[in-house]
Amino acid sequence: MTSSARPPLLTIVTINKNDASGLERTILSILPLLSAEVHYVVVDGGSDDGSLQVAQSLLAARDHVRVVSEADRGIYDAMNKGWQMSLSEYVAFVNSGDEAVPDAYARFLSALESRLADVFYGRVFLAQDDGARLGIHERHPEQLRSDTLPHPATVVRRRVLAQLGGFNERFRIVADRDFFIRAYKQQVSFLYVPETVAVFYLAGVSSGWRAGLESANLSRLHEYVGFIGWIARLGWIRLVTSLPVTEARMLILLQHGRAFRAGILRLVGRDRSR
Repeated sequence: MTSSARPPLLTIVTINKNDASGLERTILSILPLLSAEVHYVVVDGGSDDGSLQVAQSLLAARDHVRVVSEADRGIYDAMNKGWQMSLSEYVAFVNSGDEAVPDAYARFLSALESRLADVFYGRVFLAQDDGARLGIHERHPEQLRSDTLPHPATVVRRRVLAQLGGFNERFRIVADRDFFIRAYKQQVSFLYVPETVAVFYLAGVSSGWRAGLESANLSRLHEYVGFIGWIARLGWIRLVTSLPVTEARMLILLQHGRAFRAGILRLVGRDRSR
């Protein structure tokens, strides 16, 4: 196969359900990135708030774009539809309400052109509803036992998504972490790119108590924690998610969470995190 027959480099997927204003923000951030090598798919879950009209209006004059709107079974059914529609070598997800940082994302794409890994990942800004940025979130595959890679800053080879069956819809909120864990266990290659390529808004479904509960259950399923560790993690999640979304909360969550959990486990003599 000649290089001219290669598929496009990347498809960015955005999923949305009744978040027209968030979808507009997301699309506007992605428009500068689109080209013959960077395609775009918007998967709307049958919204009734004008989301479809927003997407169609903003993308009407663009090539290499696809917009669909139909009922789905949830977040990961929509994300699976998105990557399955793609024709590119890699797939990224910047979902409704979040934003790409165009200049940094363009540099990220330059690294992606090497095609040296199955998963490329970077960093995200964490932001409140009003757009105030609380800091930078960076995670690596070695930390998947307690956290996940920031999915708006992660690009996955489409073939790997297909081989691993995409996202497991058994999980309503944390199937992206489950996918990355399965990929890491299968020794899929990961490559870190030191760019802060997206803004992740903390008011989304993946930042609350239910997400924390599902994440703790996922850690138990993958045998990253025993029963005592699972109980300790639930207590920690309940404490932190009861606080307002402020810089103080994020400092506690991002810098001290693992230390708190480790202390509890040492007290009961059941540290299985190593």
